[in-house]
Amino acid sequence: MPTTTSFACRAAHASLLSSVLLASLVVRSTAFRSRVSQEAFHNMTAESHTHEWQKKTYLFCLNTEQVIECDGENEKMEVSTAMYNRNQKLRKEVCGAELGSKWRSCDVDAKELVTYRCEGTQKCHLIPSDHAHCKDDPLYQMRLVIKCSAGEPRPEPPRGNCPHEQDHPCIEGMAPTTTTEPDPATLAGYAANLPDTARQYLPDAAKKLLDAAPQTTTEKLVVIEEVAPLQVVKAKVTKEIENPYLAELSLVPCYRFSRTAKLMNGQFFGSWRNWEILARLTSCGTNEGCFHLTFPDGSAYTDQNVPPTAEELAQGDLTKAKDSLWVTFRGTGLKRNDYGTWGICLPKTSELQLAVELWEAMRKGKAAGKLVD
Repeated sequence: MPTTTSFACRAAHASLLSSVLLASLVVRSTAFRSRVSQEAFHNMTAESHTHEWQKKTYLFCLNTEQVIECDGENEKMEVSTAMYNRNQKLRKEVCGAELGSKWRSCDVDAKELVTYRCEGTQKCHLIPSDHAHCKDDPLYQMRLVIKCSAGEPRPEPPRGNCPHEQDHPCIEGMAPTTTTEPDPATLAGYAANLPDTARQYLPDAAKKLLDAAPQTTTEKLVVIEEVAPLQVVKAKVTKEIENPYLAELSLVPCYRFSRTAKLMNGQFFGSWRNWEILARLTSCGTNEGCFHLTFPDGSAYTDQNVPPTAEELAQGDLTKAKDSLWVTFRGTGLKRNDYGTWGICLPKTSELQLAVELWEAMRKGKAAGKLVD
């Protein structure tokens, strides 16, 4: 409706204006300048962490071959935990202890092994001989938790050749993960929107990069294309949910702060390692968005300290809307969540179609018993 659009535009302009005015005032504070400098330095040197949109928990017998994967080709995984246990029975399946492994260990923490094989990949394989063999008190199962985020995955590393017994996993040099550097022109475009009073506090490395880049405010639009027939996508979602070794599944809730709220908290700059000039307004990753859910009673979850549960989120419909700079992520056809409310993270890539179908399946109860917070 025209009146609604007009109101949204005026509200967005007002929010933007208030943020700019606040920024010009607070950056004059000595304490704030010190905090900004520390934050910027930290963002240039701290280790990069993913912001996942999906979590999965696998539970399987060690004597079985497993395929661990994130949905879609433009997804990569982060290994959260990988723990062995000594339960010999998994539902109706009896687990075996004959693994053919040269790794001799009774340690239940297997994160080093799984990180080497799976971290940063879209899909990886775990076979019986990968796992630790504990002679006196055999290990039978693994509970593996991964997080999936949008991004360029690395290839699965080759399996090592370890002919002799050893006290560590058979890994021959950790395969490095690589991060694609952004186009300097795009980065400069983001920085062009910063007031001069704020830009002077950027780290020297960022200043040099920005000075060398052509100044532009253009930004490539996000275009989501249907890359696969709908029936193919639905079949993939069904296969994922029905995987007997997938014990738990969840999509990640996200809260959207206003720029003013971020500034008041002293959160001005984003992650320099991820080439983000301003602090992100949501907890979603760089290639992900926080999307709006419409609940049957028209309510919204607004307490930033109390995220809704998976069961509560599953009651909401993804809100579709005509593309608009103020209400949606460009090209997705989905409405972004409002400031001060909870939504869900989804990838802003070609995998969005699959993620939406997965959400619909979860909402309709097809993943009953697997939903977790």
